[in-house]
Amino acid sequence: MVSALCKLISKSYEKKVARLNTQIDSKLMSKIEQKKAAHGLKTDRGVRQEMDDEDYGMRM
Repeated sequence: MVSALCKLISKSYEKKVARLNTQIDSKLMSKIEQKKAAHGLKTDRGVRQEMDDEDYGMRM
């Protein structure tokens, strides 16, 4: 009985920690994306807005 209760509490705690870590990761990723955009760097969600034709031609 006590063992089952301990397992239940443990699983509940693990779920809360996993949810919290995911929330922190998404907030951190959002901050990183904002900083990259502010510096004009390519982000995972978009491309640089200051891309020149020369830069584009060299990458092809």
